[in-house]
Amino acid sequence: MEADFRLVPVLSSFYGEGNFYNIKSEQKNGLIRTTQRQNHFRTAYSLRAYISTKSGKHLFGVGVRYSRSTNNRGRVYHPDSLFSMLMTENLVADYIGGNFRMLFNPLKSNKLRFGFTIGSGMLSGRNKTISLAHESEEIDPNGVSKTRKYLSEDVSDYNLGYQVKLYDLYLNGTFQYHLKIGKKTTLFTGIELPLLRLFFFNSQTRLGLSLNNESFFTSYESYVPSIGDQVSANKNFAFSLKKTNSLSLNFGICYTLN
Repeated sequence: MEADFRLVPVLSSFYGEGNFYNIKSEQKNGLIRTTQRQNHFRTAYSLRAYISTKSGKHLFGVGVRYSRSTNNRGRVYHPDSLFSMLMTENLVADYIGGNFRMLFNPLKSNKLRFGFTIGSGMLSGRNKTISLAHESEEIDPNGVSKTRKYLSEDVSDYNLGYQVKLYDLYLNGTFQYHLKIGKKTTLFTGIELPLLRLFFFNSQTRLGLSLNNESFFTSYESYVPSIGDQVSANKNFAFSLKKTNSLSLNFGICYTLN
C-alpha cells in the first residue's frame, strides 16, 4: 500500500502574470477586505495498492488521485458591464481520477524504482455561484509583494450559468527513491514527469507532449472567466488542470502487507 502527495511548482507564479490565487474575504471596519495570495505550488494526493512479482523486481498498482484547483485569475468578467469584477471567494473545482502504475526495481537493495503511470480524471466545478465585489480599491497598489489586498463596500452572489467539467488522459514517467524505516515501512521521494496528455473540454481536444510548457493547453486570448460563458470558464480551468499535471516532486510512505 502506498500514500503520497505531489508538489507541483506553478512556474509562472514566480516570474510572470499567470497567477493562481487563494482568495479570502473578511469584514473590517464596515468594509469587506479581500486578500488574494498567490499559489506557487499545487498539491495532489494519491492512494495506491500494488501487487509484486515473486522476484520483487516488478510492481503493478492501481490508485486514485485527488487535487483541489482554484481559478487562474482573481477577477470575473460580467457581460452587462465594461469591466471585470473582483472575486471575493475562490472559484473551486475538484480533480479526481484513477491510474495504473508499473514500477521496476533493478537493484537488489530495493531503493530505486522507476516506471510509468497511465491515468485519467475529471475536473468538476464545485458550485455555480460566486461572490463578486462591484467596486473595489486596492490597498498599496504599488507594493512589491505579489499578495494583493482590496477594500469593497459590498459584494453580490452571481449565478455563473455553467458547471465546469474537464477530462484528461495522461502518461507520466515515475521515479522513486525509498528509505526503509521499519520492517515493512519505507519513506520515498521522487519525481513524476508528464510525457503525453489527451485533454477534452467542450468540443475541443488537445493531444501532445506535456512537459512544463505552460502554453500547451492554454493558447487562448484570455483566461478570465465570464458569467454565463462556459467556454471562458473551461479555458480558465484548462490552465489550472494543466498545472495539476506538470512536473512534480513526490513524497510518500509505503507499507508492505505481507
